[in-house]
Amino acid sequence: EWIQPQVDLLESTMESLQKNKEAMRSLRQGNELRVLETATIIGCTTVAAARYQGLINPTVVIVEEAGEILESHVLVNLGSSCEQLIMIGDHKQLKPKIDNYRLQKESRNGFDLNVSLFERMVIAQETGIPVIPLTVQHRMRPEISRIIRGMALYDTLEDHKSTNGRDHVSGVANDVVFIDHQHPEMLDEATVRISANFPSFERNSMRLELAL
Repeated sequence: EWIQPQVDLLESTMESLQKNKEAMRSLRQGNELRVLETATIIGCTTVAAARYQGLINPTVVIVEEAGEILESHVLVNLGSSCEQLIMIGDHKQLKPKIDNYRLQKESRNGFDLNVSLFERMVIAQETGIPVIPLTVQHRMRPEISRIIRGMALYDTLEDHKSTNGRDHVSGVANDVVFIDHQHPEMLDEATVRISANFPSFERNSMRLELAL
């Protein structure tokens, strides 16, 4: 009998804490909503955009690196007010990451979850959705872009004039160097010891020594 009042007090305190928690959440969302309502452009991850779908409902959605994003992550962010979807990416590079091979296109099981909405729209020209490819690159030295054109990935890629005449890479004979070695990757023991629940990192001592 003597412990019952303590139990009642604990339950009352927990209920009060829960109410205060909900009140704080409501105040925080109110503050966030006021900030978002005054914003012209809102930048966030697809996860955050989906999380705040009740607070933000844009008329224009722009998706960067669209070739690497799961189709579901794009669709969940197309709210009722969305009038235009602009996707920027490259379907010839990295695909959405799916760890289960059965769900990948390569397994031929029909799930194809590692095919982004961006890739499907680009390949399916019958959709009539306008696709605007960029044909001039500003990043790579011509010695590097020449290799890519030779791989038939970007046959029409042109070099901007700003890529010409750059300084040579110091310390090596050529600006583009390929190094072939037979030293395999090794698990990093430090990360293995931390926990089995976290992914372990691989390292290559030979490349480390070469870099240093």
